[in-house]
Amino acid sequence: SKLTALARYFQLKGISKENVITVGDNFNDLEMILEYHGAAISTGNPQVVKKAEKVVNSVGELMGV
Repeated sequence: SKLTALARYFQLKGISKENVITVGDNFNDLEMILEYHGAAISTGNPQVVKKAEKVVNSVGELMGV
């Protein structure tokens, strides 16, 4: 899963959870969105959007650009 891969990568690189931002739009992204308090893209799967703490229109919006 994306969550497993990201967790392993962050562990290998010494990156803490607080320094991670995740964003996704479908069920395969939901675990990582929830684990890393990430965002869902507003046009994504409605059930994923509903469960996310934050919803954005684009990755750029999430990054503040």
